[in-house]
Amino acid sequence: DEAVAKKGADGFLKLGANAAVPLVCFIAGQAAGYTNPGETAKRRAEGLLVKLAGDAVPPILERLGTKNEEFRTRLVRILAQIKDDRRNEPLLALWKSEKSDKVRAALVAAIMSIDLAKGLSMLRTRVTSALPRELQAIAAQLAIHGTAADVSKIMSRIATKDRIAFVQAVIAQVKAIGGSAATKAIQRLKACL
Repeated sequence: DEAVAKKGADGFLKLGANAAVPLVCFIAGQAAGYTNPGETAKRRAEGLLVKLAGDAVPPILERLGTKNEEFRTRLVRILAQIKDDRRNEPLLALWKSEKSDKVRAALVAAIMSIDLAKGLSMLRTRVTSALPRELQAIAAQLAIHGTAADVSKIMSRIATKDRIAFVQAVIAQVKAIGGSAATKAIQRLKACL
């Protein structure tokens, strides 16, 4: 029931910093009685952590080194939405060491949220070695914040037979990101077909 969920969410927000650890544990499937929460419940908990902002950063950073790829991806996605300088160095360190394509794809938005100019430079450097999911995430960010030349460089890595599917996936990401630059980014991407 939506009303019960909202009431529970409001209760967690009133707890402030004390809510962060239980929410992180819930997402990890480590909360008592909730060892396998559904996707909707996990997304709600992620949203609550974003609303807790800086209060959520310490418990998230403590668990950022988890071996669980799905959980690590969620934590990176949350940190990408929280403007708190304490997240910057751990995210930059993870950018240097992360091997998972799924986590690296989430890291793209996180890196861009730290510093746009530095993020663009880091993404441009990574284009030649990025794996598929990460490359799509990079393409979305460079289509929005970069140049037509950036998009062309990415497209040069995509086999002609795979371009339509790749561009469609990137356009979906650009739409999800939104913003005033999304329309121009989508036009740039469509021009590559």
